Amino acid sequence: KASRAGLITGTYQARQGIYWYGGPGIHRAEFPTIAEVLGKSGYATGYVGKFHYGAEKSHAPSSRSFPLNHGFNFFYGFGGGRKHYLIHEAAVEELFLQVQVEQARQGSSLQQGAMWLGRRQVDQVGFSTELFGARAREFIATNQNRPFFLQLSFNAVHNFTHQLPEEYLKANGLKGFRDWDAASEDYAEWYRAGRKPNNPEGRAHYLGQLKYLDTEVGRVVDYLAQLQLDRQTLVIYIGDNGGSTPIYANNGPLRGSKYTLYEGGIRVPLIVSWPGHFEDGRVRYNVVSSMDLLPTICSVADVGKPEHLDGIDISELLSGNNESLHHETLVWDTVHETSVRHGK
Repeated sequence: KASRAGLITGTYQARQGIYWYGGPGIHRAEFPTIAEVLGKSGYATGYVGKFHYGAEKSHAPSSRSFPLNHGFNFFYGFGGGRKHYLIHEAAVEELFLQVQVEQARQGSSLQQGAMWLGRRQVDQVGFSTELFGARAREFIATNQNRPFFLQLSFNAVHNFTHQLPEEYLKANGLKGFRDWDAASEDYAEWYRAGRKPNNPEGRAHYLGQLKYLDTEVGRVVDYLAQLQLDRQTLVIYIGDNGGSTPIYANNGPLRGSKYTLYEGGIRVPLIVSWPGHFEDGRVRYNVVSSMDLLPTICSVADVGKPEHLDGIDISELLSGNNESLHHETLVWDTVHETSVRHGK
């Protein structure tokens, strides 16, 4: 959550009082977002998927954190941490909450309700990863003849990775794992049963979500090529935190997981593609940050940068013209944990 605020404003999220899972969201207008900066220069701006910058009240359509209130012209998705991958119906959500109250069983933050389409909530049928990919391609098709900025934020591979299409489970010989039944079981007991090391299919479920995520990213990239927009479009792929080992992520040689400030929690993939402009096939180990995306995009789009930035423009690093660009010092603060990286 907090890292999303840093990414979209190019500043440390603590400047807006965002440290952990609560907080006020991106409520300070003096820290403009990527969408606000590009929108003022004539870009169509679209947000598809999950937004999550602060506490639940910051998800309201009246809040600045709501995508249509911080620079986006189009929005399809949901606000908050956990959304069911397969159920997106208001009536189902209402019944789910009612049963919890009747049984005095609280704890789940899982949303099963409708998706936002603009400022309306609409019931949807489908798997969220595929729904988001399809809406992203629709936005590109609609705006293919003008400059556009699309932020596509999948909820995969977040909690509840067992929520996979039935045909995938059958094709891969998986039994699957049940959703929480508030009428018959304690939430904490159900939650533990689905997490490492208690779920024998946990890794397979995680990889299933990755498979669908990779497929949809590929479809978007292929669609840009189909429209002959690939050489005109800067594509940035980034994670908002390290893998969550309780749901069977594997962070390789890195210590720690999501929720921690070890490298397994804060070192994430960053893949940048702009054929004909940035070097192809290069791997770099310079220390950079998601906060660098806003100033880099401003440079590429030739628009003015906001005054308050903690990120740096890394376009010269990506083009191969300045191999030394990096952050000498970076700071993380969740209130629960604090860390500083300086040099090596």
